Amino acid sequence: MNYKRFFFLGKVWLAAELLVLLLLACSGASAGDMRGEVRSEVPPAPLVEHAVNAVEAMAMEAARDTAASASSATAMSTSPRQTPLVAVQDAVKNALSSALETVQSNSLVEAGMASWYGSAFQGRRTASGERFDMNQLTAAHKTLPLGTVVQVRNPLNGKTVDVTINDRGPFIKGRIIDLSYRAALALGIVQSGRQPVEVHRR
Repeated sequence: MNYKRFFFLGKVWLAAELLVLLLLACSGASAGDMRGEVRSEVPPAPLVEHAVNAVEAMAMEAARDTAASASSATAMSTSPRQTPLVAVQDAVKNALSSALETVQSNSLVEAGMASWYGSAFQGRRTASGERFDMNQLTAAHKTLPLGTVVQVRNPLNGKTVDVTINDRGPFIKGRIIDLSYRAALALGIVQSGRQPVEVHRR
């Protein structure tokens, strides 16, 4: 019976390692997505605590199920209760799902009004030193590092676009990001001129 308990606790340990690696992969900043300054994101403390608690709960569940199977193998075979392995797998699946939802919600940088600029600024120098090209997927932001790639989402139609921050602005109160013409076109906000959006980390 000690062998079985060791077997299940070993699986829990492997599941814990998988969970931690997945959290680090989801929350870390990807070097390939950045053309300028690269920032590494550390998983939020509540997210790490959630993962630890989930793994501890899985270990306790595996230990209880192993003890129950050792005391009564016959009762286990006729009971509708899940086997220890299935219980651990379900716990890992639920923990991963919850953690991914938390990571996705934590990717939101800010939400607010977006506007766009185009031909009037075509060819002008941006804050990054590049020439502004209205047909490229770029944007201006007040504080994000130049070269940062973010995803902008239009909550009204669900459309998204990835843009590279290469300029500073907008300088009109109440606006959080200035999109290039092509980016605004991809989000469907060219006609309205401005639109509430969400800015997410990539």
